[in-house]
Amino acid sequence: MAFLEDLQNTTTTTTDTVSEDNEVGTFQSIMAGIGSGLFKIPEGLFSLGATLIDLGADTNKAAEVEEYFAKINPFDEMAEATTAGKITELVTNLAIPGGVAFKLANTAVKASKGGNYLNMTGNAGKNINNGIKKTLNKKNKIRAFDESASRIEKAAAFAAGAGAGGVAEGIFVGDVQDAGTFGDLIGGPTALERELEGDVYDPAKEILNRIKFGTEGALFTGALGGAGAVIKKLRNTTNAGKAADRSFLEYIAKNLRPRGELTEAAFPITKKIEGAAAGDINDAETIVQDLDGLISGLFPYFKRLKGDKVVDAERKKILAKMNRLITSGESKLKKPTKFQGETVDQFQLRLDEYQNIKPDITTKYLDQLTFKGNQAFKKRYQQIENTEINKILKDQGIKLDEKFSKKIGQIDTYSLPKVQGEAVRNAKKIVRERFEKNPPINKSTFVDELKNSKTKEGKPDIKKLNLLEEELTNVSLGSMNKQLVKEFKDDILKLQPKGILKNKKTKEVLEEDIAEMLENMNLMRMKFGSLFGIIGKRLDTDGVRNFKELFEKKVSTWLDRSYDIFKGRNSQLLDNYKISAAAIAKGKVGLQKLYQEANPGKSLTDSQLEQNIKSIINPKNISFDRGFNLANKGDPSFKVPDFFVGQSSADEVFDLNTPVRLSELTGIQKQVMEDLMGKNKDALQTIIEATQSLSTFARGNQLKDELLKTDQFLKSAGKTGIFANSPQEAIQQFSKPGQTLTQGLDYGQVGQGVKRTERGLQGTETMRGPRADPLQTLRPIGDEAQPYFKGKPSPIIDPIAEKYTLQGNIDGIFKPLDEMANSKSLRSSLYSNLILYPKATSQMAKTILSPFTHARNFISAGAFAAANGMIPFADKEAVRRAFNALQTPLIGTRKRIDAGTNIKRLTNETDKEFKLRKANYLEGNEFYQKLLKLGVVNSQVQIGDLSNLLRDVKFGGLTGRVADGLDNYGLNRILKVLGKAKKYSEDFYTAEDDFWKIFSFIGEGNRLRSSYRSAGLSGAQEFHDLAGARRIKDLIDDGMARKDAEALVPKVRLDEDFLDNEAASIVRNNIPNYAYVGNAVKGLRKLPVGNFVSFPAEIIRTGVNIVERGLDEIFYTTRINGKLVNPLRTVGLRRLSGMAFTSTAVPAGVVAGFSALYDVTEEERMALKNYVADWSKNSTLVPIRDMKTGKLKVIDFSHSNAYDTLSRPIQTILNKVAAGEGDKDGMLDDFYAGMIEATKELGMPFVTESIWTEALADIYMRGGETREGFDVWESKDKLGTKFQKGIYHLMMSQAPLNWKQLERLNLSIKPIDDLGRLDDRGRQYELGNEALGVIGFRAQEIDPNKSIKYKIAQYNRDARESKSLFTQEVLKGGITTPKQIIDAYINANRALFETEKVLYKDIEDAITLNANETELAQSLIKGVGKKTYGKVSNGIFTPVNISKNVIKGFQQITEDIKKVDPTFKNPLYDSFGTIANIRGQLFNVGLEEDEFLPEIDNPFDTPPIPDLIQGVLGQLPPVVSGATPSVVNANAKLGSIPTIVGQTTAEEINEVFPNG
Repeated sequence: MAFLEDLQNTTTTTTDTVSEDNEVGTFQSIMAGIGSGLFKIPEGLFSLGATLIDLGADTNKAAEVEEYFAKINPFDEMAEATTAGKITELVTNLAIPGGVAFKLANTAVKASKGGNYLNMTGNAGKNINNGIKKTLNKKNKIRAFDESASRIEKAAAFAAGAGAGGVAEGIFVGDVQDAGTFGDLIGGPTALERELEGDVYDPAKEILNRIKFGTEGALFTGALGGAGAVIKKLRNTTNAGKAADRSFLEYIAKNLRPRGELTEAAFPITKKIEGAAAGDINDAETIVQDLDGLISGLFPYFKRLKGDKVVDAERKKILAKMNRLITSGESKLKKPTKFQGETVDQFQLRLDEYQNIKPDITTKYLDQLTFKGNQAFKKRYQQIENTEINKILKDQGIKLDEKFSKKIGQIDTYSLPKVQGEAVRNAKKIVRERFEKNPPINKSTFVDELKNSKTKEGKPDIKKLNLLEEELTNVSLGSMNKQLVKEFKDDILKLQPKGILKNKKTKEVLEEDIAEMLENMNLMRMKFGSLFGIIGKRLDTDGVRNFKELFEKKVSTWLDRSYDIFKGRNSQLLDNYKISAAAIAKGKVGLQKLYQEANPGKSLTDSQLEQNIKSIINPKNISFDRGFNLANKGDPSFKVPDFFVGQSSADEVFDLNTPVRLSELTGIQKQVMEDLMGKNKDALQTIIEATQSLSTFARGNQLKDELLKTDQFLKSAGKTGIFANSPQEAIQQFSKPGQTLTQGLDYGQVGQGVKRTERGLQGTETMRGPRADPLQTLRPIGDEAQPYFKGKPSPIIDPIAEKYTLQGNIDGIFKPLDEMANSKSLRSSLYSNLILYPKATSQMAKTILSPFTHARNFISAGAFAAANGMIPFADKEAVRRAFNALQTPLIGTRKRIDAGTNIKRLTNETDKEFKLRKANYLEGNEFYQKLLKLGVVNSQVQIGDLSNLLRDVKFGGLTGRVADGLDNYGLNRILKVLGKAKKYSEDFYTAEDDFWKIFSFIGEGNRLRSSYRSAGLSGAQEFHDLAGARRIKDLIDDGMARKDAEALVPKVRLDEDFLDNEAASIVRNNIPNYAYVGNAVKGLRKLPVGNFVSFPAEIIRTGVNIVERGLDEIFYTTRINGKLVNPLRTVGLRRLSGMAFTSTAVPAGVVAGFSALYDVTEEERMALKNYVADWSKNSTLVPIRDMKTGKLKVIDFSHSNAYDTLSRPIQTILNKVAAGEGDKDGMLDDFYAGMIEATKELGMPFVTESIWTEALADIYMRGGETREGFDVWESKDKLGTKFQKGIYHLMMSQAPLNWKQLERLNLSIKPIDDLGRLDDRGRQYELGNEALGVIGFRAQEIDPNKSIKYKIAQYNRDARESKSLFTQEVLKGGITTPKQIIDAYINANRALFETEKVLYKDIEDAITLNANETELAQSLIKGVGKKTYGKVSNGIFTPVNISKNVIKGFQQITEDIKKVDPTFKNPLYDSFGTIANIRGQLFNVGLEEDEFLPEIDNPFDTPPIPDLIQGVLGQLPPVVSGATPSVVNANAKLGSIPTIVGQTTAEEINEVFPNG
């Protein structure tokens, strides 16, 4: 073991040195790297000059230059102390000269040619023509070039920049060999010619290396410049609103960016409307949860828990009563009584109509005339004019026929006799001149006259009032029916056990609960009214009057129309709708009774009844308009047999002849159809579904209006709008210079083929969106004109249907996202059930159903606030408001608190400012709804992935049918309970994310308010915000003076709306938000790979945004009180500091702190990375040492680090460079390899197997072995045992509640002397460690003695595969040449060397981690053999040996070929000498110091010089230059290799391959 002792001594020395170096901190080393890199720039220049002198004068001035700069560079040692410092030094050395040269050359070419494009149609040319740019400066020319030059010219400019960058890198690089090249990693022409020990200095070689480095630099500078250009192009807003290029880049971009194909203007509007819709649903959910709790409180808890049938029945009755109550109204008319001869059903229909909602619709008449009003005004004016003309004519004694005198002002005077005609013309002129100066009546007086008009009875004259425009101001559903309210109260009181109401306090509590139920129902009706008001307020006068006339007849039906048969996608009929057995049974009884009433003495058979039911419920027989169309009642319509409506049809049982609507039916007819269609009578479900349907309709119409308003605003500001009015205008507006647009591909009509007619739009059935009702006509918006058709106003049915927009807007806003999923094949159903649904449930089990994951989720989400520069929990008021607003069942959350209850006045705040802020200082649930509308909350990324995945699969077809029968087995109740538990868990999971978003929203608003006020801004003052400042900068860059630019850009006010919108924008863009995930990432959820793929994607997006926002805030200037100030500078600095602290300083600080606390060396930390799971190798590993045993444990800090996605690739590069520091081929090859590995790490969350598919792959693809090498079953297990263990393995992937962690926690609680503490593998667990696991900080013990068996298994696999690279190539059959044999042999040794080096490092790291060396040796000897262990553990590489079987195989192949070609010779014989030579070379290679095998030439590529080969084949020298001491000692033991020249083939084989 002398060698091991020497190794330990060497390790100790090395460790001490590293420890001393590491006294320089990482940040300090990075800063030093920047400084040292700057020193390296002139060093490279002078070094090149000295080398050129050396080349001509045979001197060594380059060494003197290097020595000089080493003395004057004060940063070198600190930079070299850490890997991060070294990388920074190299990047600085290369990036500055390379980047400057690239930019100079690139812009020089652009500027030289840019003047040619200034007169073109690009923005640069337009701005010059508009006088915005005053001078034809270099910047203007460059911009003109960028906008209008051809691709070839742009490529030429780019190539010039790349070439210049490469030349600069070759000139200024400090030390080429220290830097290295990519060619050093993969080989090729740019691999450097390196000086070996003892080589003579060769300046020509140094210059050649610089040329290689510069050549490669040009390529990589071009690649980096290209990447920068791509990013710049994707972020460029110059062509905002224009048509996108049909390029691969644009295809990638639209699938990655949050807005997809939507334009930048349209995207925020869709998010705003989505937020408003979410607020509507939240209102409904809050009320439903309150009602559900109150109803549940009416029944004993244990009866509810066990599913008492009586309780269930009573609960359904109450919900049905509430359902009728919420859609009822109180009429001012007398309650109807039954007429004589009227049937019970007929009377019930009249009573239902009487008890339906009686809405209160408030309107107001405007001071504007309708089209008919204008005609009436014109008529009145003409009447007065005619009267005055007739007076003048009468005074002149001219009398006309009455038919002329009535219309004297309008007749053709030349049709009258000459004298009369002349007189009429003169009278007209006099009257009109008089009226022009003093009109007898104007429109305002006419309007007043109409408003004050009365009927004979003294009431307002509606006929005259209707000549005025009318506007709807409010919709109320009125009060609920008093009789039904009384019945509801009585029914609940009757439910209570006898005697309980005698207790006064109990009765009071119950009455309070009933009152609260009624209050909640009234609140929901108010919400319905407000949504109907949104619809009504957009209507024009005709639409308002239609609404007033028809709304009462429709509204109750509209709200109460929830049927199971219409639960398909987009509320369509379910093709596979299955009627419940109970409904079929009831339907048969009802149909039989109806048939017998129509056909006395006759009856239908059971099969006839079933056939009738199938025919009636056939989707083709039923139609249902889910919209809110005033033209129909909004209830299902269908055809029924004649007997269904009382007509005799004994012979036409199956003919559906009679069309009916459900609202027209009563009694048995109505009950049968409601049962068959699955009519819902649950008030809670009605509330949710009615809100969803109504909100979709109202908010969808709002979306169209907002898009149109934004379009008008953009155009008024001189920007590209969203819509065009014709194809020609669309091409002109949306195309970029030189771009050709195609209708249907690049742009299209929103309504796709609609045409305007006198009655409005024709072809509305093709229109997208919710509004297509000819009776709900609309007012024009903004500067939109009222359309006319043939001189008459034509109604607006849809505000944007006729307009044209980019195809991306049409698809993004209106196209149903799931139109391809309306029908599923059996294959897709199987895929959904066997792959996607288990994927979703396994993800659900490991997240929302795992209590410990909730704790980690809450803690890690706190990092989002910290990354934005806010200290978590520091603002107690923000904590309180955030908690009160959460949507959970916890006490104190979802509270109803009056606005401004807890507000405090700010210093120097005026009364007006305080009053406005107090009104906006919302609390509790009202605050949460506001945040929903702003898009701040309810966007938890993992929940978004999971919810959409579950919605995608919907149990698939097979599971859905199985689920239909669950009631028969009593399982449906269990699923409902689990469903409620899942809902609560989702609410908590979302709340944990919402808390920090609300906290951040409040914090951002407070920081903005404070910063602007401190800069001297008050609420009344206008200023330019960040967006305005960016626009000003763009204009200044275009050549405009700052003063002119500031005057041109609109300003904003520091009011609460501005602060809310700005804070919401920061939270949406800087904290992960599912609404901003790109389509490509969202699409991954349907693949059997990736777990919550949206989260890492969002971390990348928001991480970049935080840095960008911070920089913008630091450099943002605006004019306040006449001075340019930086109001947000401090905020920006804090934001960047927070990001650096959270993503870098915290992980690094934790590792450094624990390393110091437990005296863990750098070598030990590197060894730990080798013995953790693959997914943790590039994690932030926190080491902990057991002070008793000296063993190390690790905490994978990355599990709780939300920004690990960003820091892990950087850590990967550092690890790769650090691992390659011992080689002699520079740093760049390791850096490039690290970048490749980092890219892999970045993509891992998106491409690795999901939890479920990984478990499936363990069983079916990996043969019972996990990715980590653990066995699912033993190879000798019986088939039944394997099946059992496989099922258990799959079940564990679905196990919720942190099953294994709870099990470990339970074991750790037991007493020390209790054998029950041991798990099935004899392991014990510590309570403290397991408790820390709740928040993600459980330490994992690292035991190399146990882990080495997995390393051994991997070694054996890799060694076999390495050797097979030779055997598979040379024994594949057919003719093999000596060259192929030698190439295969070299390749096999290369792979085997890498394999043995890995095992060598595994052994070394195990010893470093304090493994039991005796036990370790035994495991290795048993696993790899004594001989292999001995050589590998001593750092000796053993080349591939050629076995006797290989020789026999060669001989057999030779014999087969000789049957065809008798002259063929065995190629192996010609290869023996070369193989012996290679083996001799490879014995000099050590596993300890050599990183890779040396380059080995194949002599069959180039015929070798015989003397050189002969010289190699004698005595192997005991000392070889460059060999390690271990290799020298080993070589001495091997003795000599005999000369093979002159020996027979058999003798050669025996001498060279003594083992056969």
